[in-house]
Amino acid sequence: MEAELVQAHDEIVSARAAGNDSMERELVTEWQLKLRRLLAADPAIATELRRLLEDELAPALAEGGQTWSGSVTMTGTASDHGKVYQLGQGNLNITES
Repeated sequence: MEAELVQAHDEIVSARAAGNDSMERELVTEWQLKLRRLLAADPAIATELRRLLEDELAPALAEGGQTWSGSVTMTGTASDHGKVYQLGQGNLNITES
């Protein structure tokens, strides 16, 4: 799996450098699904996965000018005709009529 992660990292970096947002999203989605299946099959692996993310991914992201906090918590409250828009990552485009 380590070799696959290295290859995926290289592919994502290449897609990002080329400005290929759709390829980057596809690669990220592919790995999200793989990791979700891995965790479903063996929940005990979560500790090792968190260590991998903190020890390996966070430094790699920092090299690219990004950060990894380990978790995201968002809370939004709206009342009356209010609206709440929250985004943990990516772009948010809102079109209202």
